[in-house]
Amino acid sequence: MSTAMRVEVDGVEISPDQITRAQGWKTAGEKVKQGGVGSLGLTPISQASQDGAKAATDVNGRGNDLGGATGNDLRQQRTKKRINKGKLLKGARMPHLPRGDIKIVMRPRDGLRISDVTSVEISRAIMAAAQVDVIAAREDVICLNHQQNIVVVSTSKREHADRYAIVERIDIRGTSHEVSAYESAPHGTVKGVIRGIPLEDTAQEIQDLVVHRHNPTALQANRMGRTRSVVIAFEGHKVPNYVRYGNLLIECTLHRKQIDACYACGRVGHRMDVCPNPQDKICRGCGIANPGEDHKCEPKCGLCGGEHLTADRACKARFKTPYVVRRRRWERRRAEEDNEDRNQGKRGSKERPQRSASSQRGRSQTPARSSNGGGHQSRSRSKSRSGDGGGGGNRRGKRTSRGSSGRSRSRTKSLSQSRAGSRPRAGSRPRAGSKFRAESIGRRGTTAEKKVGWTDRSSVARVSETELPSLTPSQLPSPRASPEPDSNEVAELKKIIERQNAQIQEQNAQIRALMSKIDALASGSSANGGPQGGNNTEENAGGKRKTPRREPPSPPLGRAAGAARPTQQAPNNQEAMDAEESTVNRETATAMAQIPKEGELPAILAAITQINKTLSAIDARFESLEGEVRTLSVKHERLATKVVTTTVRNRFASLKKKRAEKIKESIAHRRGRIETSEEDETAIK
Repeated sequence: MSTAMRVEVDGVEISPDQITRAQGWKTAGEKVKQGGVGSLGLTPISQASQDGAKAATDVNGRGNDLGGATGNDLRQQRTKKRINKGKLLKGARMPHLPRGDIKIVMRPRDGLRISDVTSVEISRAIMAAAQVDVIAAREDVICLNHQQNIVVVSTSKREHADRYAIVERIDIRGTSHEVSAYESAPHGTVKGVIRGIPLEDTAQEIQDLVVHRHNPTALQANRMGRTRSVVIAFEGHKVPNYVRYGNLLIECTLHRKQIDACYACGRVGHRMDVCPNPQDKICRGCGIANPGEDHKCEPKCGLCGGEHLTADRACKARFKTPYVVRRRRWERRRAEEDNEDRNQGKRGSKERPQRSASSQRGRSQTPARSSNGGGHQSRSRSKSRSGDGGGGGNRRGKRTSRGSSGRSRSRTKSLSQSRAGSRPRAGSRPRAGSKFRAESIGRRGTTAEKKVGWTDRSSVARVSETELPSLTPSQLPSPRASPEPDSNEVAELKKIIERQNAQIQEQNAQIRALMSKIDALASGSSANGGPQGGNNTEENAGGKRKTPRREPPSPPLGRAAGAARPTQQAPNNQEAMDAEESTVNRETATAMAQIPKEGELPAILAAITQINKTLSAIDARFESLEGEVRTLSVKHERLATKVVTTTVRNRFASLKKKRAEKIKESIAHRRGRIETSEEDETAIK
């Protein structure tokens, strides 16, 4: 007669991942898949699996310092050691798998330890149980986590994922082992927890009350075991503060994963449902092996050192830092570093090497930056310096540095020419470390923009190219933003446009006079043609149609006074306008000569037709001129932007010249020092 023994343990918190096997996070995965979560390349997993196995051995092996005590008397009397939390977390870390794939987690039961079986045997057993073809399964990835004693299958095919998720038993070496498989939450999601959900609400009701349009980022909701808490998967990396559960607003908190702790064997690193050896127990309070029923001890947590059992509910060290929190810390730290770099580039730092003087002759040549963002080559006579930081030699060590100093001199010249040097601060301490040298050299590309400090620039120079106002033909650049030649060019363009307007007005007057004469001839009221006017009147009275007066189309007058055109095109345009004027005059004279004095109507109509052709040609010419003016105005906008930049740069031409002279003097001075150093060392030898 066999009696079943019932073992009572402390309260167990079920992880959000431990949910109903049939459901899993399949719905959330399908929604994320539809949203276009990209997949990255697969990282090799062999080394990561070996690291995980090694860490698992350190955590759960016999005689380790993580609580895996043996049964000898010495260990029972020994004080319990703290658990290495970093090593524990490293062993539980999974290798990088394709982000867009579906992840199926398999948890073996019946005391199966996956580290005692080869990975190939487990892989083949899983494919056989899922009935997936070996060739078709080449795109899938099977990864083992020896510390957590679980298997993760990654696949991009929904059909394969469904087959892996329904696996209940696998056969290894002729023995059938029970497994629990479920689909994990997809990549690119974050989990939140809501509490106080009645146990009467079914899984479908919870899904319908959480996933709706009022919670736009919610993908799926699952209950945590048999508790009143519900885990919700949200798209992205942010958990909302509140969610709508139907029409009720409930507070939502970020889900925090816990370090896996086994309440069956007392060890950490795996959970109780996958414990490979529940018979080999250790005390969670003191760490002795196989404690008796009457065992009493003073508990001490192996994670935090507190006076409670290891991984107890009162332990705050049992929680893992969520990924979204670590991500925010990284972003905040990166932003602070960027701000610090920008601030140092503006006002300088006391830790940067500057010019200083001391009693020794050692030379440390390191580029530095000052308050206006420039750089210069500092010279310090420090008593000691690092072997790789400086460019010169140490006289105290009796070593020459001719070649190194030569390289430093050439780099001094190039750096000084590429940077607008700054005024050094007296009393600053040099720092000739190789790390700072690499950092300074790596920033050479960014110092080109810092030749002139923002505090020294004019108000026009502080405006970036994108902030300059758009220029139109009626809005010319101010003399402050453009040089003197540009003002002369605009004045000449004004004169050309005024001449063109005068010519056009003169042509319009001539055309109106010609039309008046034609109208007078047609009506018979001309002063020089009395008889002809009578004949013309008779013809009109005889039923012929009187020619109507045609108003000439008013051509567009000149552009505004600010039309921008290059000076090299002004003579060509003036010659074209003069040629056109002479052509119009000739055509007008020809039309006047062709008008008969008899006042015949057909001749008058022919003259009117000729004038209309002339007017059409003038209109076409003006349209082409307008297009040229528009094009030139756009070009002038770009030219004005370049002129502003050139003006700012030219303001500091004299300053650059002075600094170049100072650099030359510095180089000559250093050459003299090198010669003196060589003479001294020759004398010493």
